[in-house]
Amino acid sequence: MKSQRVGRDVKEFSKFRPKVISDYITVRVIKTDGEFYNIKNPRQLRYLVLDSDEFYIFEKMNGRENFESLVTLYFEKTRQLATTRIKNLIIKLAEKGFLENANQLWQIISKPAHKKSTEDLFASLLKGIKLFQSGYYRAEGFFEGFYNSIGKYFFSPYAIFLVLILATTGIILFFHQISSTPHYLFQINDSYGAGFTYTYFLIIATIILEALTRGSSLKAINRGVLNFKLYFPYGLFTTDILDDDSLMASRKEKIFYFFSYITSLIVPIAFVAPFLILYEGEWNTYTQVSLITVFVSLFLLYLAINPFIESPGIKLTEEIFNLSTLRKRTATFFRKRFFMGKLTFSKDFYREELIYTLTGLYGLLWLAGLIYISWKLFNILFYYDALERIYYLNPTFGNIFIFEATEYKIFTVLLLLTPVILGIIFAIYLAYLFIKFIVEFAEEIVRVLTSGKGSISPFSSEIFSELKEVPLFVALGEEELKEVAKHLKVEKFPNGRNIVTQGEKGDKFYTIKSGWANVIYEGISGMEDIVAELGPGDCFGEIALIENVKRTATVRAKTDTELISLDKETFKKHFVETFGTGEKITFIIRTSQFLKRLPLFADFSSKELFEIISKMQSMEVGPGTIIIKQGEIGDKFYLLQEGEVEVILEQITEEGYKEIKLAELGSGSYFGEIALLKNVPRTATVKAKTACKLLWLDKENFLEIFRKHLGAISEILKVTERRLEEQKKFKEEEKI
Repeated sequence: MKSQRVGRDVKEFSKFRPKVISDYITVRVIKTDGEFYNIKNPRQLRYLVLDSDEFYIFEKMNGRENFESLVTLYFEKTRQLATTRIKNLIIKLAEKGFLENANQLWQIISKPAHKKSTEDLFASLLKGIKLFQSGYYRAEGFFEGFYNSIGKYFFSPYAIFLVLILATTGIILFFHQISSTPHYLFQINDSYGAGFTYTYFLIIATIILEALTRGSSLKAINRGVLNFKLYFPYGLFTTDILDDDSLMASRKEKIFYFFSYITSLIVPIAFVAPFLILYEGEWNTYTQVSLITVFVSLFLLYLAINPFIESPGIKLTEEIFNLSTLRKRTATFFRKRFFMGKLTFSKDFYREELIYTLTGLYGLLWLAGLIYISWKLFNILFYYDALERIYYLNPTFGNIFIFEATEYKIFTVLLLLTPVILGIIFAIYLAYLFIKFIVEFAEEIVRVLTSGKGSISPFSSEIFSELKEVPLFVALGEEELKEVAKHLKVEKFPNGRNIVTQGEKGDKFYTIKSGWANVIYEGISGMEDIVAELGPGDCFGEIALIENVKRTATVRAKTDTELISLDKETFKKHFVETFGTGEKITFIIRTSQFLKRLPLFADFSSKELFEIISKMQSMEVGPGTIIIKQGEIGDKFYLLQEGEVEVILEQITEEGYKEIKLAELGSGSYFGEIALLKNVPRTATVKAKTACKLLWLDKENFLEIFRKHLGAISEILKVTERRLEEQKKFKEEEKI
């Protein structure tokens, strides 16, 4: 069997050795749904968020480990063959400027051309036309000066407390006052034009205040303002502050930042609250201006807690509950767990499931509230037979366009233009989200109903020989293999169909005959993560059969896939009885997948791989353990599956005993061959730098196996000569 092709898009990708920049900055974040690392590229002011497994591989990208060895490292840590995930991670790092040798990667593969997603398209439409962009240094200087001169006084506990008290009072008085005079909300001195003109400038002033607060609060938590942009969306001016640097802040600082962001929207209410208190129950210019101010502030606040976008309200909720990607997880949870009947409030995950449920219900209430507010506004503005007289403006608007001053007409038209156009865009966006939700929900139903139901045909004797190319089947004798073949089936799954589904009861063991499949792990929220790509000759499904547990991951056909399946009873009868324990079966499958991805074993047949595996033994050692001691007689050859080791040359000089570190070796490396091939004592000491898992062969089996393979022994001899040359060079340098 040929070894699986990794980096299948481009063959050369598998040999690429990614090297991350040396001056990246990392902040470790512990959340209830996992461990994450926020990483900053100080050269280009770019940011990334990686989970713990991705960060583990990120740290191994030192320019010495190639793609294949990184896949091996990831497998040894997680027991998952995440070829696709690691490939995508490398590409993402290159695009974000985190790789020193990104240009080398783009010579190997073409740089991905990212198409604008539908969500990005709607976001750009809602923002409008960009008029101004400050740049980093200009934005930093402006907000640094503003914060030091004025901004810092607004963040004192006394100022915040006063704002909250006054704003609460103003809101209570607003609802009391407006309940009796709803149709005159936007009037100032009996003029709708004056009211709409004031509303227009009030919205702009509130947006500017919000921008100043955001920039100042970033400085208050010692984070940078990366950029400041000004947009013109359909008649209004709005701002956008690039706050990615807030990722590097602590959880407490993030809560402060997003809370300040939201609180800034009710500051205008605090300013006008004294007028509502002073003129309670009266209808004059002061109360009219105050009522408009409260309404506009509350409406902008309502939009700021929008659960359908990455709003400050959603981000604040994420930090309060210490969860990541709450909006996306909630949508996935409702689609795949709540509506699919998978909702089981377990003790371990009850908190997260409850939060997702409440967030989803809040989204429905928010949408209902938005519809209600829109309807009330429509009635306020068109309360004279609105539906019958929609084709011409009623008396409410007659004064605006006929008798009002020109400046009132202009700002009224601009103000009305904004909610109409933005409302249409937002309505289309919500419709898109709803349709997308329904489509994904329908696809999930199809996957559940058709999971594991590919077309099945009897196993043909014509492909009997293919079983001999799978290491696990090689262990069976000819007669036993023929007996097993009677129970085999050939199953075909189209692209996108689940072969096995996480959480279901396992009843078959699979070997891929042709095609490719993704191994997908589904978290408690229902979010899917591709952790591996399987190809011809790869096996899966044994864990559920051996340990009698539910499927630990979903395997989904990436292309039209043909598989060989074996039922549970036959698998247990022939394989468990042959190998004695389930651990041995798992050891053979996992070790064969590990070995066939190493260049050293690329030319070995499945039978030869099984022969090696059957003679191999594994061992685990802790940090600081001496695996090989210089000067001792060598009797073992080692393969490093997981961890790191140091190769140390021990010398006695005139100055005394001295240790020289020759190298550090990572997963996929081998050592101990010099003493076996040259028949000399160990030439160096090998010590575990971290906890390590190793495979080893004794001298007799090592020599017997590798002398049959000229290619492999030639590769080992090259490495041996290079290592001896390096040792000789270090010794000569010490003499000098």
